[in-house]
Amino acid sequence: GSGSWSVKQTLGVAMAVASGGVMGYALMQPKAVIWTAPALVIIVLCAIKSEATTAILVTGLAMAMPVAVWLAQRHPSAAVLSVWAVATGLAALFLLVTILAPLVFQLLGKAPTLTGRTDIWRALAEPIAERPWFGWGYQAFWTDTSLTSPVDRVESIMEGFRPPDAHSTPMDIRLQLGLVGLILIGLTFVRTWLQILLQAGREPAMMPMIGIFTAITAMAFTESIGLYPMDGMTLIVQLVIVKTALSAWNRRDRAQSKPELV
Repeated sequence: GSGSWSVKQTLGVAMAVASGGVMGYALMQPKAVIWTAPALVIIVLCAIKSEATTAILVTGLAMAMPVAVWLAQRHPSAAVLSVWAVATGLAALFLLVTILAPLVFQLLGKAPTLTGRTDIWRALAEPIAERPWFGWGYQAFWTDTSLTSPVDRVESIMEGFRPPDAHSTPMDIRLQLGLVGLILIGLTFVRTWLQILLQAGREPAMMPMIGIFTAITAMAFTESIGLYPMDGMTLIVQLVIVKTALSAWNRRDRAQSKPELV
């Protein structure tokens, strides 16, 4: 791929996550502006240099979400505006990826296949349907090198191209863990989001979490994130989930005058 790194998506995802975290930290620690401001400039420039369109859009979203929550918390009059801004942004994003997708891709000079992703997703429909409930097993699908490997069939459909992953977290979960796994992991994501938003007003550390998890959630639809061991993004996902859970437990323990976990 083009861009500063050999794999532009890797740079794009990293910058999107970093932008949300740094923006959240900037709101949490305004005095740190001496380094957060230049850091954000560098991050945005790197995201643009990656030439990954999705990552650039998500970078903007990841920086905007903590700001919207921050405004809603500190200025009640801005709460309605923030909610409407987020709702309008989500509605616009939905239109861009559905009804207006052909026009948008034409204007951007991009292929409507999302750089071949939709071709991969169509090729994966058969193996997903073959084992719909529990999938092929964690880390068992893409690493299968047997003579009857299902990846060989995907490669055949893709005319010789062997994708390294599904380029979609929900799709990869369906492959590896089936519908049951998708529901369980989906519930974990929803629970984490609820904890982040509910604690944002009381726990300053939730501001970076909002930015980081916004980027992770948005990028998950076009990249496989948090599914592979010994991967930096997997560690970040796990840290966010654990941090929000521990913060919730500590708040409960404080209310009951119990020792805190951390």
